[in-house]
Amino acid sequence: MALGGHSLLVFDGDNWQSFKIGTASAIRALCLDDSGRLWAGAANEIGYFEPNPDGSFEFISLKTRIPSEIPEITVWNIFKVEAGILFVTTTNLLLWDGRKFKTWPVNSPQYVKAFETKLGVLVQDRVRGVILFNRNGPELFVPQHVYANATIAFASATSTELSLLTAGKTWNFSIPEGKPPQLENTTPNCIPDNSNYATLLRNGTIASATNADGIHLTTLKTHTERQILRSQHTRSIMHLFESSDGALWALGRDHIARISFNTTIFSESHGIAGGQVAAIGAVAQNLVVSTDEGIFIQAGERFHRLTDTPTERAWSIRSPQERIVLAGTISGVFINNGIETFKIDNSTAAFAIEEGPGGELLCGNGDNIQIVDLNTRTARTIVPNVPDIVTSLARSSDNDFWAGTATKGVYVVNYRGETTGFARASLAEGLPAGDYSATVFRVSGMLAVACRGQLFVRPAAGLRFQAVSNFEGTVAHILNRDLTDAVWLSLGADPAKGLANRVGKFSVEDGLPIWQPLNLALHAKRGKPFPVYIARKHLVVGMPAGVAMYSIGDAVVRPKPKKPIVVLETLNSARKKLRTPEFPFSELPIRFKFGSLEFGQREALRFQTRLVGVEHEWSVPTNESVLQYAGLKNGVYQFMVRSTIDGISG
Repeated sequence: MALGGHSLLVFDGDNWQSFKIGTASAIRALCLDDSGRLWAGAANEIGYFEPNPDGSFEFISLKTRIPSEIPEITVWNIFKVEAGILFVTTTNLLLWDGRKFKTWPVNSPQYVKAFETKLGVLVQDRVRGVILFNRNGPELFVPQHVYANATIAFASATSTELSLLTAGKTWNFSIPEGKPPQLENTTPNCIPDNSNYATLLRNGTIASATNADGIHLTTLKTHTERQILRSQHTRSIMHLFESSDGALWALGRDHIARISFNTTIFSESHGIAGGQVAAIGAVAQNLVVSTDEGIFIQAGERFHRLTDTPTERAWSIRSPQERIVLAGTISGVFINNGIETFKIDNSTAAFAIEEGPGGELLCGNGDNIQIVDLNTRTARTIVPNVPDIVTSLARSSDNDFWAGTATKGVYVVNYRGETTGFARASLAEGLPAGDYSATVFRVSGMLAVACRGQLFVRPAAGLRFQAVSNFEGTVAHILNRDLTDAVWLSLGADPAKGLANRVGKFSVEDGLPIWQPLNLALHAKRGKPFPVYIARKHLVVGMPAGVAMYSIGDAVVRPKPKKPIVVLETLNSARKKLRTPEFPFSELPIRFKFGSLEFGQREALRFQTRLVGVEHEWSVPTNESVLQYAGLKNGVYQFMVRSTIDGISG
C-alpha cells in the first residue's frame, strides 16, 4: 500500500518505508500504471517512482519537461488514460505521452475536482463547467450554469447516463447519442455541505468525508444516507479509498485509519413500516422486527406483518420453540405459530422475558411479574405490585431470577413453583446502594449487572459482585441470545456528555471480563435507545426506520491497552531503597510506580489498582501512576494494576 504525505509512504503489511519526492514536501496524488511505476504529483513537482528489486523506490522527476509557459504547478489528481498519464493541476491538464507533455488550461481557485468514469475523466472547471477528457482530448461536457455552478462532490457516468452529486442535490442527465447531456431531473441526497472528498465503493455506495461530521455513506441509486461513521479517526479527512479487501481507508491530516464494514439495510422499502424499531428477534433464521405499527417477519429480502398482532410495538421478542414467535407488548404476551396469532390468557404487559429451568417464561412489566406456561397458554402473577418497571430479567446458576429496573436498582426473584420471594439486592452482595437504572444479564455462566457506568460480575452463586469495568452511558438493550461467551450492549445517548448511541461487547477471556466498545456506524437518533440482535453472524441494529445488519467480523473492536510496567520500592531499616518482590517485614511504607507504553493515547490513559489481601475491588480509574501503602501487616500480598482507555481494560 502506498500513501502520499510529506513523502511517499509504503506499507508492506509489516513495516512502513519513506521515500522523498524531489524537493517537494506534500504529495497530492498517486497513480499506479501497468508497468509498476507509481506516478506522483505534488506542489511544484511531477514525475514517477521507479520500484527497485530491493523493494525501495527511486523518484524520477519530469518537472523540467513541463512547458516554460507554465511556471508553477500543484497536482491534485492523476489518471491512467488511453493516451498516457493525465495530471490534473490547479491551472492545467497535463498529458504525458511518454516523450513530452501536452497541455490544456483549466480554471480552479484551489482544489480541482476530477472523477474517473466509464466515459472518461470528468474535471470541474469552475468557470466553464464539467470537462470530459477522453481519447479525443478535453471538451466542455456540461456548462456550469446547468448545475448552478455548485461544487461537485462526486460524478458518475455511463454511455447513456450522467449523475453529478452536489451538497443536498443530485443532477441526473441523459446522454442522447451524438448530443450533449440533457438534464432530466434533480433528486435530494445526503451529501453534506462541507465534504472534502468523495469516492465510489464497489457496492455502489458513495463515501464522502467532512471535517467534523465523519464519513457519510450514501447509496448511489437512491441517494439516501445509509450511515455516518464518527470517531476520532474520521475527522479532517483529506482522501478516501477502498482496498481490495473491502475496507475503507481514510487519510487525515495527521493519521491513517482503516474502517472495515459490511452493512445491509432493511427499511420501509423492504416492508418494515412504523418508524423506530423497538425490538428484534429471530425465528427459523428469519428476523422478526417490532415497530409502532406491529410485528414484521422476514421472508427473503422482504418483511411481512404478522397477522392478528396488535398495532403497537413489542418491547421484547423471543422464540422459545421452533417456528414460534413470542412478543411482549403493552396489551400482553402474544404468540404466532406461523398460522395464527393468539394472546396468552391473563397476560399483562411484558417489557422483559426470560426462560425458566422448566421451559416456563418469566415476564416483567411496571405492575407485576408473571409466569407464562406455553403448554396451557396461560399466565399467572407471581410478584404483584413491583416497585418499578422491570426492564431486564436474567436467571442465575442457582435458578433464581434477577430483575433490573428502570430506577430502583436490582431485585431478586426466588421462584420455587408455587412460592415466590421478592427482595431488593443488598449492598452486602456488592452492588451500589441507592436508586439507579440497572440492566441484568448472563455471560459465560456468570450473572452481570450494568449500572451507574460500571459493569459488575458475580463469578458464582453465593459470591459478591465485583466491579470489573467502566463505560459511558446508560444500557438501553442487551443481547446474549445465541452467544455463550459474549453479550452485546446497546448504550443510549447522553447529549450532556456529547455521547451518541453506541454498541459494546462484553465478553470473558481467560476468566477475565472484558468490555470493548465497537466502532460501528449507528443509525439511531441521538437520545433514543435502539435494540441489538445477533443473526447469522451479523449484528442487527434497530434504526429510526428499519434495521442495519453488520458483519460481526467487520465490527472493528478497539484494541485493549498494553500491559502496564510496575516497579516496587520499599525501604529497609537503613533507609535504603529495595526493589525486590520479597523483603523482611518493616513498618516503613512501600511504594508502587507504574506506567504504560501507550504514548499515542496518553491523555485518555487511566490506571486501576488492587492489592489482593486488602482490597476486594478494583480502584476507580485515575491518571495517578504512584501508589503508596503504609501499615501493612506481615504477610503475602498480590498487587495488581491494569490500564484502561475509554472504558477498555487491558
